[in-house]
Amino acid sequence: MNWFHKLKLRLRALFQKEKLDTQMDDEMRSHIEMQTQENIQAGINAEEARYAALRQFGWVGSIKETCREQRGVSWLENLAQDVRYSARMLRKNPGFTAVAVLTLALGIGANTALFSIINAVLLRPLPYPESDRLVAVCESNPRLGWDQYVTSMGAFSDWREQSSAFQELAGALVLGPLPVADQAGTEMVHVASVSANFFPLLGIQPILGRQFLAEEETPDSGSAVLLSERLWHARFGANPAILNQTIRLGDRIFTVVGVMPEKLKLFDPSGVRGWDSGFSKSDLWRPLPVNSGLKKQRSYRAFLVLGRLKSGVSLVQAQTEMTTIARQQAQQFPESNAGWGITVQPWNSMVTREAKRPLLLLFGAVGLVLVIATANLANLCLARAAARQREVAVRMALGAGRFRIARQFLAESLLLSCLGGLSGLLPAQGSLRLLVGLIPANVPRTEEITLDGRVLGFTFIASVVVGVLFSLAPILTLWRRDVNIGLKEEARGSTGSAGGHRVRASLVVSQVALVMILLSGAGLLMRSFWRLSAVNPGFRPEHVVAADLPFSGRSYSNGLVRIQAVQALLNRLSDQQRSDSFAAVDGLPLDGGRGNMDIALTSIEGVLPAAPDEKRIAGLRLVSPGYFQTMGIPLSRGRFFSERDNTNATPVVIINEALARRYFPGIDPLGKRMSSPDFGPCEIIGIIGDVRHAALDASPQPEAFRPLLQQCGFSITLVARSQSPPSRILETMRKARAVVDQNWPIYNERPLQRLVAESLASRRFALLLMELFAGLALLIALVGIYGVLSCVVGERTREIGIRLAVGAQRGDVLGMVLKHGMRSVALGGLVGVVGAFGLTRVLNSLLYEVSATDPLTLAVVSLLMAVMALLACWVPAHRAAKVDPVIALRYE
Repeated sequence: MNWFHKLKLRLRALFQKEKLDTQMDDEMRSHIEMQTQENIQAGINAEEARYAALRQFGWVGSIKETCREQRGVSWLENLAQDVRYSARMLRKNPGFTAVAVLTLALGIGANTALFSIINAVLLRPLPYPESDRLVAVCESNPRLGWDQYVTSMGAFSDWREQSSAFQELAGALVLGPLPVADQAGTEMVHVASVSANFFPLLGIQPILGRQFLAEEETPDSGSAVLLSERLWHARFGANPAILNQTIRLGDRIFTVVGVMPEKLKLFDPSGVRGWDSGFSKSDLWRPLPVNSGLKKQRSYRAFLVLGRLKSGVSLVQAQTEMTTIARQQAQQFPESNAGWGITVQPWNSMVTREAKRPLLLLFGAVGLVLVIATANLANLCLARAAARQREVAVRMALGAGRFRIARQFLAESLLLSCLGGLSGLLPAQGSLRLLVGLIPANVPRTEEITLDGRVLGFTFIASVVVGVLFSLAPILTLWRRDVNIGLKEEARGSTGSAGGHRVRASLVVSQVALVMILLSGAGLLMRSFWRLSAVNPGFRPEHVVAADLPFSGRSYSNGLVRIQAVQALLNRLSDQQRSDSFAAVDGLPLDGGRGNMDIALTSIEGVLPAAPDEKRIAGLRLVSPGYFQTMGIPLSRGRFFSERDNTNATPVVIINEALARRYFPGIDPLGKRMSSPDFGPCEIIGIIGDVRHAALDASPQPEAFRPLLQQCGFSITLVARSQSPPSRILETMRKARAVVDQNWPIYNERPLQRLVAESLASRRFALLLMELFAGLALLIALVGIYGVLSCVVGERTREIGIRLAVGAQRGDVLGMVLKHGMRSVALGGLVGVVGAFGLTRVLNSLLYEVSATDPLTLAVVSLLMAVMALLACWVPAHRAAKVDPVIALRYE
């Protein structure tokens, strides 16, 4: 009999059960009647003949069961029977069912929502063909503490020529927002420069036109541009005739050669120093200019390199090869490459590195919530099993095996957990919208968060696992019970065993311990957030607004022209708003969009020369006169920049206290001179207080400030301090800019307080979720404590009645019940404190100036747990004290 015929018979047995049973009854009846006729013909009277036929045929019921088992679907029938019975039992106890489903919905729903985020951010492969072969190739300098740093054009060219581990290597450079002009007007667009093989390396083809050609990487041929599909729709109305049309980017004319698809997703790497974020926002791409001049500037590191490993080449092999190349470059170019190495990292891990640890920590926290919910349901099921022990004892006495009883309990638990999981999808979907709005901007791929098939599969598996786990407690408790003892205890009115009470107490202890761990984590994050919020950033962000103004086009290619434009703009603003303060800088504090402008200090007057293996590094900022006053940055010693510090004056520099401490130990820096390849010898005229430019939780690093009237880059940020509304100040900026240069773009207007708030976004997100999970766990645990103690009071009603009847005071009963409940809470609290000492150490990366074993936090959490648990115990204890002994004994 082939498998298809077997399947056909089983499907027929499953869906035509009644018809087959009727046919089986008719066939057996026919056999019995035939045998009866034979017996009659043998001389037996009719009645005896039928009895004899039945004896010869056998027990009809047993034969029917044997025939049904032969169909191969009896297990499905038994399962359906268990599910139907379970549904009736749950419907019969609506209170228990509602509490259990709600508890599961909250626990599984929270896990589903967070898993949706982890699935989109961490688990899904990047949206490129064979994305597991994509890697980021960066330089590194362990001596300076730089794990990943962008590279130079010269190094990139060498890697292309010398490496054999990669199928391709491609480079990218962020050019920043630039003005794009056509007949419709001017718009600021995020622009990046990429090598001709960049998009082919990712496996992305244009939806219109072509990609860059290799010959277009030369500066003389770099007039082609690619548009994003979004920009094509928004700016050019999705006109297919856009190909070969020209647009103005800055003051240069470019030809549109292609349109890249909407599905193209670009990402900024996490933790790569020197990289300007904004690559992921690019809507327009130019060819990366590869020329001999850039190749020689090996100290100018600004390029990100992506590679695709050859088939069969491992990450270790690629790293070994690049390490060899790094040694060769260090020998060949000791001035720029000594001490520098090369790292090869999977591109997926580079994209998600900063988001990975906090998300996994939060997923562990929400997993503990589900464990607490499971323990709570196990306790509820134990109490319910104690109430059903007579039913179980009678069924076992009538012949039901232990496996049959266990299967019934398992079916009820699985049905309950599946209902809870299904109900949890609704709050999960609703909470996702809220969570996506709270997720910090540095978390990638948030637009892909959804309840897809993998998330639904996780919800189903979680529901099944939880159902199995909380069914084990009543199953194991009943498994060890003797049916006769169960009937005797029921006859005496006892409703539980010592073993069952111990299991329930153990579950309460575990719940309290886990809640203590979660509450401790939430408390530590809260204290850390408060401390971080109180950190002095080194400036006063109140009433300060900012806007970016890039210099674009050949008219601003000369540094002196840029300086004159800045001076004219500031003078115009001062004339218009004399009561306000205006200044310019090339990068604001806490502005994640600005890269790290690290410079080497080659000589410092009055200080011993650096050792051969020592490199003196400082951050460089270019600021206008009045910047420190406008930002509220205090002067420690010396003086601020003034209008006299221009190109005709002696080059000067202001340093921060961190630089003075590190490079001028025991020496007064004022009047000393220092120099760098980025600027010549400059006299130190002032020392300012430390400003936290990178992050509020990052220690201030050495920084040098040069006057914008002596040295100016290709972009400035205009800042203004005013009591006027921000909209009015920004309008003043636009008018002044229009007077100086009508085509000078201004964009990205924002208040500085928003930058401070955004710098705390990651910690605020982790804190809010941890508080939510801890609060949810506490609520579930309190429900569990209340439920267990209520069951204890119900089971001991007769005992309490006897105590009251023989003279016990109601206060004694109240104390007895409270003592019973708080004993488990106290033990759980002790276990939880020990667990908090160990497990909260994983939060160290999210803490600031707070120890993972902070005694104040643990004390407050313990007090909160004790008070809330006491309230949960008070209600059933108060009900026990109100028991009427006459009614209790008469009921028994």
